[in-house]
Amino acid sequence: MVFTVQKLRNSIEALSATTEGPAHMLSPVYGIAATGPMAIPSLTDTHWQPVEVGLVWGLKHGTSWLKTSLQAPASMQGLPLVLQLLWDTSGNDPLLLQLEATVFLDGHAIGAFDWRHPVLLLPEEAGDGQTHTLMLQVYTGVPLLFGGLTLRQRLPVNWQLSQLMHTLLEATLTLNENNPARHALLARLNTAYNMLDLREGWQAERFAVSTQAAYDYLIKEYPAIKEYPTMNRGSTVGSRFSADPSRPRITISGHAHLDVAWMWPYWRTRQKIAHTVSNVLGLMERYPDYHYSQSQ
Repeated sequence: MVFTVQKLRNSIEALSATTEGPAHMLSPVYGIAATGPMAIPSLTDTHWQPVEVGLVWGLKHGTSWLKTSLQAPASMQGLPLVLQLLWDTSGNDPLLLQLEATVFLDGHAIGAFDWRHPVLLLPEEAGDGQTHTLMLQVYTGVPLLFGGLTLRQRLPVNWQLSQLMHTLLEATLTLNENNPARHALLARLNTAYNMLDLREGWQAERFAVSTQAAYDYLIKEYPAIKEYPTMNRGSTVGSRFSADPSRPRITISGHAHLDVAWMWPYWRTRQKIAHTVSNVLGLMERYPDYHYSQSQ
């Protein structure tokens, strides 16, 4: 079956929806209003109140905190886990004026949530079966409906395949329509997707086996692409790409620009830089070759 570009894009989006397993809801969750933009509340403060799914939470142009205990169920222990904060916002939020959250595990900032980052891959220790303290510093533009905090197992091969196919498709679309390389890329993406065995559904063993086969096919077709690093923090597996010395080499670095004060007050700038840097440091710890630059 030959897919058009739009159908291929839609199919890759459907594949992306299979990258995590069933949700495990974290409960109970408690909330408290922040006493200052960067003030961390005491775990024993008597003002913590239960936050129930479906109820309105947060402040108007203000900061709240959420806390809960995290203990991976036996079925998830030792596996890559992702955390998701479910919230009710409308439309795009490119300036992060509706919701912005920084996540702390046992007192250490490990990453963040926002419109562009709806899930967070947790450090290895989150899946060790021990009880951990999870806290979130959450800025909200207006109070929102709380949708819960969920824990899911990430399915590494599904995630690697969906990310690889998405990247190859976006690279394909930068090429001129008359460029043979464009058509070769599209043909290989079609072949890879058609290798997926959906006869018994997205969750079946047949599908799991076929995702590995499709991923292996693309890696074989494009040997310059090495496997993505494993989920293990500190791993250097596949962290360098081989390159044909006769071809130009493109170096890409992560970058963020943050105005000290633009469409928000200075106290929000302090939160925003902590929010950004916590994500960056998490990436650097997980992928040692990751580089980042900051401007303002």
